[in-house]
Amino acid sequence: MAMTQNTDAKRPPVLRQIAELHRLPMLELTERWRVLMGGDAPPYNKAFLVKRLTCRLQELAYGGLPRDAL
Repeated sequence: MAMTQNTDAKRPPVLRQIAELHRLPMLELTERWRVLMGGDAPPYNKAFLVKRLTCRLQELAYGGLPRDAL
């Protein structure tokens, strides 16, 4: 089933943000990194930044790992 604009609007905000990451150019991803991670983005490829930012968005939305897991 293909996603449409209507179903995108119904997604929870965190899922919309994650989906948006895949569409952002590197310059905007590095800016998003500064905002979410609090520092400069590492000099890695887009796929790495998207994966790490996805984890961060989920952590902020749903909480991080339990202390036992850390």
